Amino acid sequence: MTIAIPEIPLQVITPDDVRESIRQTMWHLGNAMARVAWQVEMETWVTLGYKSWDEMREAEYGGIAVIVPKEDRLDFVGRLHAAGLTQRSIAATIGVDERTIRRDLTTGQMSGSDDVIDAEIVEPEPIKPRRRPDFAKSYGNAMHELARAIHRMETLHEDDRFRKHRAELYEWNHRPLDRFEAALVRLNIEIAGGEA
Repeated sequence: MTIAIPEIPLQVITPDDVRESIRQTMWHLGNAMARVAWQVEMETWVTLGYKSWDEMREAEYGGIAVIVPKEDRLDFVGRLHAAGLTQRSIAATIGVDERTIRRDLTTGQMSGSDDVIDAEIVEPEPIKPRRRPDFAKSYGNAMHELARAIHRMETLHEDDRFRKHRAELYEWNHRPLDRFEAALVRLNIEIAGGEA
């Protein structure tokens, strides 16, 4: 069974929306760098029972690397090195080649391992109120996303592996599906002008 997905235009975003998203992302990256540095300096892996930062990073973060802007990388690398991480571990932590770390440590552009780098976690500036998006477009976008999600679920149900996993899937998913069904019935009644 195939479901027809209605042609609904995607939500329109403005350059200001994109700039705000970038600003918040940069704030979160800086915050993540400060938190990672603190975790390394405090040897938090010992507290959690791991043998090393690398083991904790793999287990707790799924091995992801911290994105570090180029202008901050030298200081961040210096801070992790001063805390005792190996070049290999630093490279894995920030997702660059070991040669890059070696070069960063030998450039002399860092403040040096004797200096304390003070990092402060600050709250982002409050988001300026903006005009609310067109309601009809927002509703249409939500309907489009719902149609896509339903189509994806129907495709999974048609997969030959579905029967094999049905009991397990039922155990974990029947209550949310019941809630979704009840919500859709209520929404259908409300859009028709009734009261749920």
